[in-house]
Amino acid sequence: VAAADAAPRRRAELDPTRAHAAGIAYLAATERAIANTPDPRLDAAVAAVNHAVDASCEREPYIFRHGCMAFSCRFVGWRVICGATALGWHERVLGNAIYTIGLQKVSDPVRTGPSASVERLLVHEGRDSRFYGAGSLDRDFPMYDVQSQFFDQTIAGWRASGDPELERLLRPALELHVAWLRECFDPDDDGLYESYINTLPTDSVWYDGGGSAEASAYAFTAHRAARDLARRAGDDAAAARHEAQCAKIQRAMRTLLWLPERGHFGLYREQLPPHRVHADAWTYSVFLPIDAGLCSPEEALQALYYTEWALERIPLPFGGTLCQLSNWVPWKWSVRDIFGGDVCALALAYFQTGLGDEGYALLRGVTHESAFASAVPGGFSHIGAATDFGDNVHMYARTVVEGLFGYVPDYPTGNVLFRPAFPSAWTHAALTTPDFTLEYEQANGSERYRFRLTRAARVTLRLPVRAARIRGITTDSRTVAWRAEPGFGHVVIVVELPGNTGGEIVIATDGPQLALAPISLAGRVGAVVHLPLPGSAAARWRDL
Repeated sequence: VAAADAAPRRRAELDPTRAHAAGIAYLAATERAIANTPDPRLDAAVAAVNHAVDASCEREPYIFRHGCMAFSCRFVGWRVICGATALGWHERVLGNAIYTIGLQKVSDPVRTGPSASVERLLVHEGRDSRFYGAGSLDRDFPMYDVQSQFFDQTIAGWRASGDPELERLLRPALELHVAWLRECFDPDDDGLYESYINTLPTDSVWYDGGGSAEASAYAFTAHRAARDLARRAGDDAAAARHEAQCAKIQRAMRTLLWLPERGHFGLYREQLPPHRVHADAWTYSVFLPIDAGLCSPEEALQALYYTEWALERIPLPFGGTLCQLSNWVPWKWSVRDIFGGDVCALALAYFQTGLGDEGYALLRGVTHESAFASAVPGGFSHIGAATDFGDNVHMYARTVVEGLFGYVPDYPTGNVLFRPAFPSAWTHAALTTPDFTLEYEQANGSERYRFRLTRAARVTLRLPVRAARIRGITTDSRTVAWRAEPGFGHVVIVVELPGNTGGEIVIATDGPQLALAPISLAGRVGAVVHLPLPGSAAARWRDL
């Protein structure tokens, strides 16, 4: 009977019509993000990244893996969740959280203090250390602190979905996590946290107990989410406690780690006197504080500029740019290497700051270097991590959705922010995902944005405008209140709309579109500087 049943099944599988229909259905289900931009290579890469994010996740239960080919193992490091959030696979983010939070130790009365590993020559924490105590994720992740990035991404997943089950899981887990962070990495309670192999390229990086930007940024995001969860639970005391810790971290970052003469956060501050701040920062010292919201726009601008004058930029012959992670030596894995996920994270920071041209140069570099110029077409790869490495895959998806197209949801508060940062030369762009659609068109002296949300929310749009004058702004053909804020190379128009699922914003301009490029001047110290501003006047001057 079994053989008789198998033959018709085989014939059905070989039927070209059915096979074609199955393929179309697979593409419709998997290619969740569809881009239409002036760059056809970007559009093709966006189609490809859907498949890589899909392939990086196990089923029944949903568990994200370290990579699709090499390192295809249950290791929730590093940025291997955020792409699923960007592409609307919220049920997978929830399933991964159920599995991973299930590994968290709720209590451990034995492991309460530091203890170096003799087997690892005192350069790692031993198994009897607080590092493996209450609050830790104590399985599948030997040696590393992967949980800082796990919670960072899962928090973003909660904000994107507003899932009540994820909220129920997150609150107690975050309370354990932030206590673990403080006791392991901020023992002097100054608000700066030590980074301990907590990002992809830190296998050979150590700060000798000193406070740094990476762990402090992750702690800030965790406490801010814990504050919001406490408020939603009506726990005012817990909310106030987390709010105070957020303020402490912000204060410590600015007073202890910021280098005003250089315009960026230092690499780390030594734990022991004289508490020197090491100035030779890497890109993580820049993009993580920006992503966490720890920088003002002016601070973000200065910090990003540091990566231009202090770190090596590599222009690619086929278009786009890459940026070296650091200036450190020797040239070896984790000390000095270029990973697509790290370049995407830097591009995301540019987009978040409103620097679309600069951000797109990096995103274009990643697109070309990996998806078009590497061994596997359409792959998000690295020579040491093979094809479709999870950190590269997920950060690419996030950078396109949240950076280039500027979709930033916060459904627990009922808010959605759109802050697109398209290259100044683009006259159209569109992206559709299961969560939203955003379309942009520039023609006949007007800029038109159309958006659609799967779920209603209060919408704030922060839209860059390069024009001599704005004649008026309408939404769905009605005049709407708006305000203008200064941006970098453009004006930012802010429009706030009450709860809805879609709308159209039309910005009517008068005069030519102005591309306000940065002006570079050279001169002697003490000499008078003459700054040409053709067609414009300086309203205010700030020396950063």
